Amino acid sequence: NKSILNFPFRYFVRPLGKGEFRNLETSIDRSISIKVVTDYINNYDNTFRDKFEKISNFKAQAIASIFFHNQIFFQNETHIETDSLSYIFKRDDTQFDVIEKLKKLKKNINNTTLNRIQNDIKLFKSLKCLTLDAISNLSVWQKTSFEKFVFEASNFPRKLSLSKERINIDNTDYPKKASDHSIFCISASSNDRGISEKCIILHKVGLRKIENISLFTSDFSFIFKIQKNKLLRISEII
Repeated sequence: NKSILNFPFRYFVRPLGKGEFRNLETSIDRSISIKVVTDYINNYDNTFRDKFEKISNFKAQAIASIFFHNQIFFQNETHIETDSLSYIFKRDDTQFDVIEKLKKLKKNINNTTLNRIQNDIKLFKSLKCLTLDAISNLSVWQKTSFEKFVFEASNFPRKLSLSKERINIDNTDYPKKASDHSIFCISASSNDRGISEKCIILHKVGLRKIENISLFTSDFSFIFKIQKNKLLRISEII
């Protein structure tokens, strides 16, 4: 994806990088972009050769990392692993379907919250990605855990120089060039070890993009506290 070539490479080394390569997320300057790395891989620019050659299998690891993040960026399908994950909403559920089912699950949900599903495509897509596996794993999270992800997501566009200020993930103006990236970009851009460990869980349970953090806002985090037996019946509500 040529539109992201100028983004700092340090945010794209997880989750595949190992050893000294993994340390690049803190040891290299933000000015070293993905383009700088791809130019080195293709022997177009050897400015940073001495630095990169000190890292074992740098080119192979860099190629693998860039390929991984490129795949996530262009992944638009919500039901990506139907053989191993149990999705709560149907693949063909419309925004209306999702809203009606949520109204059955939470009686006092307000219209302002429901309207967000109509107006925020990243929120709608994130709901479609929701799995029983995610509910099971995240039901034990504290409120502060969700808030930390929302905070880190709000800072990410600024770190990519897409914004001069923080942008809340529930803002419809949140840049798509930021929200479509892998959840692992959040772990690479955060100093919180707990965030890094939780990103591994999120990827495994199907919440793989930064846009999925829109589920963690105060309006929707209630989903992760809903009783499992209600969620199991959700596909039969309509």
